[in-house]
Formats: sequence, C-alpha cells, structure tokens
Amino acid sequence: MAVIIVGVPGDEVLRERMTTLAEAHRRREALFGGAPGEVVGPVLGEDWVPTPQALDAALDGPSWGEKVDAKHRKAIRRIPGAIIHFPLEDGGTVDTFITDWSPLPGACAIAVHPGHPLARGEGFTGHYARHPLTGDLIGVWTAGWVRPDFGTGAVVVNPAHSEADLDFARHAGLPIRFALADKPPTSDPDTWPQPPVIKRGVTRAGQPFDEAAQTYLEELQAHGHAELTSLAHLTKRYPNPELLQTLLTDPCATIITTADAIPKDLLWARVALAGLDRVATPRVITDIPAHKPQQVESALRSVARKEPGEPDHELLKALEDGDFAAAFTALRSTKDRKSAETAVKVLFGAEMTAP
Repeated sequence: MAVIIVGVPGDEVLRERMTTLAEAHRRREALFGGAPGEVVGPVLGEDWVPTPQALDAALDGPSWGEKVDAKHRKAIRRIPGAIIHFPLEDGGTVDTFITDWSPLPGACAIAVHPGHPLARGEGFTGHYARHPLTGDLIGVWTAGWVRPDFGTGAVVVNPAHSEADLDFARHAGLPIRFALADKPPTSDPDTWPQPPVIKRGVTRAGQPFDEAAQTYLEELQAHGHAELTSLAHLTKRYPNPELLQTLLTDPCATIITTADAIPKDLLWARVALAGLDRVATPRVITDIPAHKPQQVESALRSVARKEPGEPDHELLKALEDGDFAAAFTALRSTKDRKSAETAVKVLFGAEMTAP
C-alpha cells in the first residue's frame, strides 16, 4: 500500500514531522497492509482539463473524509446559466452554455474549442446552425480562446454585447448586431449604440433587457431549445501527476498532506480520477502529531518494564487503522509487551529486546 507526501511544508519542523509520519505509515503498511498494486502508466495528457461532468462525478463518489469533502465542495464554483441547443443544418445540435441571454437575438456565430467534435483547424468549421429564436443560419467557428473546461466547450458569439466576442468578430470579419441598446436606435446616427452593451438597455421594441431575457427563455424552453442549469467550474488547475499515479496504482493510498494542498493537488487528482471513470478512497492525513522527545523516552521506558500478556486488541486496532494519536496513548497504558513492541516498531521504527 502506498504512502505519499503532498504539499509544501511551511518550515523545516513540519517537513520533518511529515516525513517521520510517512515513514511510520510505511511501517504500518508493511505489517498490516496488502500487496502493492500494479503500476499504471500515464493516461492523461498535460493539457487535460476537467469537464463539469467530471467535477460533479468527483463529489458524487466515495467520501475522502468529511473535512476534505467540505474543502472540495467549497473549491468548486457553481455557475448559474442555461444550455441553449442550436440545431445544426446537417443534423444534430451544438449545445452552448450561456450566462446572459438577454442579447441572444444578436448572436452571429458559435465558437467551439479546438478539441470539440465540430472543430476543424482554426476558423470556420464548415458547419452552420439555426438560431433557435430567429431561424437565421449562423456559422460555427473554431477558436482557441474557448475553454473546454467551462460550460460545454461551445459559446455563443455576440460581438455587440461582449468584449471578447467583439475582438473575435472584428478579427474574423463577423457582423456586429445589436439586440440591446441604451435606447431604441433609429436612422438617426445619434441613436446608434456603441459596443459592447452588457446587461443593460432595451430591445428595439423597448423591452428592458431583464424582461427580454425571461421572454426568450420561456420561448426557448417551450420548444425544447433551452434548459436552466448550474455548471461546476474550477478557476485554476493544480495537476499533480505523482499523486494521480499513486492513486491509480493504489486507490486506498495514505496521503500525508498540508492543508493548503487539499483544495488544490488533492482535488485535481480526485477530478482527474472521475474523468477517467475511476474512484479512490485514500486515507488523507492533515493532523501531523509532534511527540516530544521526553514523551517518547518515557513510552520506551514504560515498554521495557512490561511483561508478555494477552494481545492488546485496542492498541493493535489503532495501529492498523493508522490512528497514531490513539495508538500512542494506548501504548503508555498497555499491559502486553509484545503489542507494545509492535507499536514501538511502527511509531518510532525502533526494535526492542527483552530485558
């Protein structure tokens, strides 16, 4: 069974304590653990990014401990929005995730990330989709700035209502259509809006943007083109190939970790396992005991005075479970020398001989 140290200790004292604890757990595994697992080769590329489905699956699986689970849930943001289904001209749909659909009628294209099934090189993919509100044909484009880990990996391009979309549209030569403006535009140039108009304004009919968003949503839902959702999202990536490899080889590995690595390295490994349709139930340890030398010396003197007796099942169970704090306490009161010697070997790596 594997034991791994994760995270960067804040000082040399903590480093030594983590190393000592890891060595104790390796001795425990040697006495109580099973055979080592088969080494599993690398299965994820360095550029792999977690999907919302993998993020959801990671927390739906077995618990990694109440405290760890709580930190992982907190680290995964949930973004409210809607999935808009755009029918493709050549069959099927392209599903986009959108957080503000008040300017949706002005959309002029769909952009997908380079790894999307519809992607084809850079630029126009050759696919067209129907705009579900207007019936217009809009092109599907490949764009490197579309993130595969955000939403569905496909976004609506609405240049008049987004800075990023405006830059893309001007570079690609796409039309810039206003679905919203601060006041309804006319043929008078003084009424023409300037992009981008974001979460404000009215439609050409004078309907406020928030009321328009509700109207569009109801219409889209009525015809099966939209559904409200809340997608999981990680703001940063913290890949730890060594930890992932360890958990693939031994899903029940013991992880000695700093607290700050739990929502980073550990969460990333958990999500990566979910992305591979694998699960793990590691023993995660963040409480690093610090026994004073005089305490250890006192325990050793106590063991030296003991006589053989009935096995101390409470002490042995604490050792096997890796509850070293309980084992250290039980060691001082146990009446069986043989059980105490086992504890000394596991906890301190020391061999004791009979007096």
